[in-house]
Amino acid sequence: AFVPKIIEQQKFQYTSPSSKRIKTEFFPDISNNSQTTAMLAYKLSDEGNCLVFCSRPDWAVSVGKQFLDLFELYEKANLEVTSSFKKDENLESLYMATRWFATDSTVVKCLERRIGIHYGNMPESVRKSIETDFKNEELKILISTNTIGQGVNFPIKNIIIHSLLRNPKTKNYVDINDFWNIVGRAGRASQETEGQIIFPRMSRVHRQST
Repeated sequence: AFVPKIIEQQKFQYTSPSSKRIKTEFFPDISNNSQTTAMLAYKLSDEGNCLVFCSRPDWAVSVGKQFLDLFELYEKANLEVTSSFKKDENLESLYMATRWFATDSTVVKCLERRIGIHYGNMPESVRKSIETDFKNEELKILISTNTIGQGVNFPIKNIIIHSLLRNPKTKNYVDINDFWNIVGRAGRASQETEGQIIFPRMSRVHRQST
């Protein structure tokens, strides 16, 4: 189903500390799928836990960076970030991540905002703690590769598909079995009564996500 105007491009105005002039920025950029995905997940998180699926670890980190950029724009414009994403330094997953990642890394910074990033070659102790915090609803959003499809059950209301292409040069896509394992986690029995799988796209004409 095609559903228009789920989100629209938002304008942020703030005073530049250096020039003291008013600056204007728009988010998401219509050409940036990671920004569109981040804004959509931010909005849909009001309905319940949200999984963002990325076909590659670097793209998972890229989506995480866009969340951090979005929160920075909110703060610059003196706007309130949803309470679900207020900084929280008491998470088990954050503690474990700081033992392996730099404190200014995207993984750590996102966990401070209750957003988990999950991919195969991160330390197992970090992955497991992120899984536990997401399952216990300590994390609001999980950005993951197909590692999340390997026998882990979570309460997931919405799944946003950021990407399915693994290698743009060879046109190598996510395996069909991996795809169905991922999307099958939305609205699982005993977890959620229904779920949505969403493929975001951005309209250049109306500056709105569809």
